[in-house]
Amino acid sequence: MHCPKIQLITSLALCISLMGCGLSGDLDTSADNQPLPALGELVANPGIGGLITRLSDSSSGEQTTGGFITRIEYSRVQPENADGSLLLVHGVNSQGLLQYALLAPTGGDIHLINLPDGNVSGQSTLHDETEARWHPTDANIIRFIQGSNSYIGSLKVFEYNIATNEVSVLSDLTGKLPADWGPSLYGSTGLEGTFSADGNRMAWSIESGLNNAENTVGFVTFDVRNGGEVLGTFDYDGREHDHLSISPSGEYVVISAHEKTTAHPVDFSAERILLNETQHSDLCVNASGNDCYITVSFNDASNANYGWVFVTDLTTGHKTRLFNIFRTGNTSLHLSGRALNRPGWALMSTYNCVESKSSAKCNRLTLVELKANPRIIDVTSTHSSGKGYYAEPHGTLSRDGLRAYFNSDWNNLGVINSFRLEIPASTYTGG
Repeated sequence: MHCPKIQLITSLALCISLMGCGLSGDLDTSADNQPLPALGELVANPGIGGLITRLSDSSSGEQTTGGFITRIEYSRVQPENADGSLLLVHGVNSQGLLQYALLAPTGGDIHLINLPDGNVSGQSTLHDETEARWHPTDANIIRFIQGSNSYIGSLKVFEYNIATNEVSVLSDLTGKLPADWGPSLYGSTGLEGTFSADGNRMAWSIESGLNNAENTVGFVTFDVRNGGEVLGTFDYDGREHDHLSISPSGEYVVISAHEKTTAHPVDFSAERILLNETQHSDLCVNASGNDCYITVSFNDASNANYGWVFVTDLTTGHKTRLFNIFRTGNTSLHLSGRALNRPGWALMSTYNCVESKSSAKCNRLTLVELKANPRIIDVTSTHSSGKGYYAEPHGTLSRDGLRAYFNSDWNNLGVINSFRLEIPASTYTGG
């Protein structure tokens, strides 16, 4: 079978700004000895390169049982608000629990989000399972749910205005779902989903909390406007699902499950199997402007794309191989398609290589072009040990693709901080 040529390059703009970079295929391990950058200081990262800023000082705050943590939530989540003036991150509260917090994009102290007394959500904080997401155009609005279990979940989407300190109900699916799904229902994406790019559509897994159980009964897509309008429902088919999300256009929903991951139109009138496993992935926009799904196949040896990072056009169903991860280090990875305003690109963040560092595409952020014979551009080392979930980088992109955010324990220091990488526009054009 033909293996597409991979163009392994290092951003010329980054190399010039740093006066030299390591080759993309060979990680310069001298970067491992770089000391932790000072808070808020823009520094040149040795090895692959990249101008990075440490955004947080976790050791000055509270700690969980997992240590001191300030973290970008996940590769599938957009941390920047609409005008880029604030980041939404996870911090640790005085009870030692993770909670959403605000952080300046240049770095500094985090500000935990506490909600006003007596607000309509019934919650006092935005705990880490409220799936808080920025409004796509209003820089002051954060959308959230009550939670992802039967004790605190609901069928409502709330909005919190950080400027006015007010909480309101955006949509409510109560009484709008199939009667045979039963009572005590609540919805979530499984922590990894988000709204369509225009902020109007959402997909949920619906659980029944009857008798304090947590049983999936179905899936729903809905428009959040006018109090919430159901677009389609799908009875639970027994798959061991992990998460789901609406696509950027709002026209498709992808349900990721251990037995199979599938794409559906929002009315659930059809099903397309994307792969027979669930893996780290994201929804994206390709250069043609179509919704896409980028993932990797690690488990299904019968899959034609086994061992490959590949992208599927959700409109046409066409799959495009990007590169064989087994041949470039056999590394754990996350993928981010959050640069929705720069279609045709995704970010890969890697950790925990099986092979030696000198031959592996590991512990780095890499831009991946979403087409055959792609450009694969290493943009920075992460210094992440990958020891424990929170030390994984979980790299994600800004909407315009000019900034990447990631987490790191900086060569296993035992403290998790958030970092920002500057990506010159010329990185994408080759200028």
